Amino acid sequence: MKRFLCVLSGLAIIAAATTANAQIDWAAGAPGGTSGGSIEVGGESGVSLDTGISATLVGGDLTAPVDYTISAWINTRRDNGFGEAADDNWWFGSGMQGIHLGIFDTSKLRVGHWGADQSGTTVVPANTWVHATHSFDADGGTLGTGESKIYFNGVLETTIDNLAPNDSSTNLIIGSRNGGVGPSWDGFIDDVAIFTTQLSDADVMTLAGDSSQAVALGAAAYYDFEDDQTGTTAANAGTLGDSALTGIGAALPPIASWDVGAPGGTPGGSVNFDGSGGLATGIAAALVGGDTIIGGSDYTVSAWINSSLEDATGNGNAAGERWFFGTGFQGLHLGIQEGNSLRHAHWNTDNSGTTAVQVDTWVHATFTFDADGGTGGTTGLQTIYLNGAFEGSFDAVAPNESQSDLQIGSRDGPNGPGWIGLVDDVAIFTSALSAQDVAALASNTTQAVSLGAVAYYDFEDDQTGTTAANLVPVSASGLTGTDGSPALQQLDRIGPAMVGGPALKGDVDLDGGVTFLDIQPFINVLSTNSFQAEADCDCDGDVDFLDIQPFINILAGQP
Repeated sequence: MKRFLCVLSGLAIIAAATTANAQIDWAAGAPGGTSGGSIEVGGESGVSLDTGISATLVGGDLTAPVDYTISAWINTRRDNGFGEAADDNWWFGSGMQGIHLGIFDTSKLRVGHWGADQSGTTVVPANTWVHATHSFDADGGTLGTGESKIYFNGVLETTIDNLAPNDSSTNLIIGSRNGGVGPSWDGFIDDVAIFTTQLSDADVMTLAGDSSQAVALGAAAYYDFEDDQTGTTAANAGTLGDSALTGIGAALPPIASWDVGAPGGTPGGSVNFDGSGGLATGIAAALVGGDTIIGGSDYTVSAWINSSLEDATGNGNAAGERWFFGTGFQGLHLGIQEGNSLRHAHWNTDNSGTTAVQVDTWVHATFTFDADGGTGGTTGLQTIYLNGAFEGSFDAVAPNESQSDLQIGSRDGPNGPGWIGLVDDVAIFTSALSAQDVAALASNTTQAVSLGAVAYYDFEDDQTGTTAANLVPVSASGLTGTDGSPALQQLDRIGPAMVGGPALKGDVDLDGGVTFLDIQPFINVLSTNSFQAEADCDCDGDVDFLDIQPFINILAGQP
């Protein structure tokens, strides 16, 4: 997501909404759905469930709108004091931009596309099950735009012309509009159904009467929550392979295919990336490495990599500015850059190895981070290994904030620059491995799990979909969000002032007020003439004062 300003203005929200005590629990189901179970979400805990579906495949974005219908039974315990549902309460969405569904505008159902928000007409009661349906016809508007419809308990409430969702690089999520940065739902959710069409009024009424018919009505994904929810990816009761959301249909060109595996890992298979995007790991970036807001945490990331893109010198070196592992626009990025060598980037501390990586050659790359191992006392220690051999150590701060999941094959999802070539045996640890363990891992990558990996992707089978298959059960990985894992305990480092009250939009420096000083990070971008493309918020080819306008809107109290 190349909206630098929006990322800046989200820092305060991120700090205020993230906590180590987040829970998702099983509860009684909705009366008009599958009654055996629902999920209970804890409000400002910031917890949400990943649907495993890229936001761009449902609703698309301003450049390529797509039809959708999304419905659910919802029950909020957030009361505005009059028995009505409180505002700013979101049960479905994507990252900081994109599609958001919830309650807003004096307790009414709300559809937010971040470029056009609309509300229903009926006040939603608190502590009551209601069925909410939102649909979008990408070319159904009367003015060249799309058409949004909002239904309350199966009855059409509002039809409005509407733009498509704004760009969002994350997956769709249940329980929040912004994943771990909230504001999150506080209450119950059941029978979430996602369609890639705009349902008819009659089908919506049928769905509200019996939500278990979702798959029969053509749902691309259906989450009935009949069993206790574990992990952070919702269990889809639909058949994803038949949904056109697998990444191998017309909706999304394939970004990875199966190929021969690395010689020092599991040789049966690897993924072959074409540079157009990455595979989601299902792991939130903040849980591996932490960030500069909540504080750093230890990690090790290793993989066999093979670049098929050569640089322009003709010396057989792999091309630079290619990334095989990373997060969204900011955060942790691993790949090849300076001097054609391995690059360990935290976006405010980037360091490189010493050996040029050869093109069309399998090499084993390992990157470790000891969050408190730096010589300066306030920094950590990055270490780079090539084929198990030490390449260098560097003082470094934690990764910059990033809202997205960790991903394989790109540093920034479809925004790239993505990896061109092969990747195999990706292992993720929440500790900084010793040099001895790194050498052992490079000689036989199948030891990853026995060495303590919290996630391991061996790519032995043909890769389908956009989420990589993790051989480590999420419930055993320490990354479930409910077990007090060391990685999650880092979130306790948020101070009471950050979590004691509602977040102030635009309070980037977290001083409790929104002032001109909060624009300073953006002014730094302009004055240093760096990150020019990313700071061009109005996309006119120049970075100028007009690009600060969205931030000024925030200061003025506008959305």
